Amino acid sequence: MKPRVLVCPPAYFTVSYEINPWMRTSDPVDPGRAREQFNRLIARYRSLGVRVMGIPPVRGLPDMVFTANGAVVRGGTAVVANFRYPQRVPETAHFARWFRAHGFRTVRLPKGTVLEGQGEAFFVNGRLFAGYGFRANRAAHRALGRIFRSPVVSLRQVDPRWYHLDTCFCPLKDDVVLYYPGAFDAGSRARIRALTRAIPVTKREALDFVCNSVPIGDRFVTGSRPTKATERRLASLGFRVEHVPLSEFKKSGGGARCLTLNLD
Repeated sequence: MKPRVLVCPPAYFTVSYEINPWMRTSDPVDPGRAREQFNRLIARYRSLGVRVMGIPPVRGLPDMVFTANGAVVRGGTAVVANFRYPQRVPETAHFARWFRAHGFRTVRLPKGTVLEGQGEAFFVNGRLFAGYGFRANRAAHRALGRIFRSPVVSLRQVDPRWYHLDTCFCPLKDDVVLYYPGAFDAGSRARIRALTRAIPVTKREALDFVCNSVPIGDRFVTGSRPTKATERRLASLGFRVEHVPLSEFKKSGGGARCLTLNLD
């Protein structure tokens, strides 16, 4: 079966507010370039045998393009996001409607929880690694653990430049992950090293969003430029780097992973 991903065309993508350190309304998005970059990413996915599914963009919700934030999906269940900032809260209803219409068991998180979808949660070798500190809280982690009946490894992020887990933590295969140590507190770094085969990336790579990439089969699809050392580590794991420029989306703090929600 082809892997499936959910994307949202950038018809209304812009930087019209500032809710992370990357967003500056004084640095506007080039709409034509954003469309071109998005289309190249989708074409690359399709060339790799990915089934690309789309959710319609909604005027006034510019960050809906970052579908990874819409839900945590596993085994036909979609746990829809509870967004922290009011600018993104209306997205939840649109994502919930899409998942229901496409046959997913659609679950809403309890009141008082905050979690922005796959941007904050990845399954790695039977455990759910979940981030908190900026866009999620540990109450949401506990709820996810109950819903998916999975042990949860909570990771505290401490630098707002890496505000979602998917900006600083990238599962590759089995128990192997890329991560940026400087994004986490000491306890979280220790948990990552103890429970995974963790490959650290440099600060330069982290700022270039190398962890916000999408492994597909034997390809590592990314908007960043990994160092030669990281490329060698990826090659040793069987991955070839596929670079797709995504500079317009970085203006809003996003890369390939943010634009891509795994559905399987």
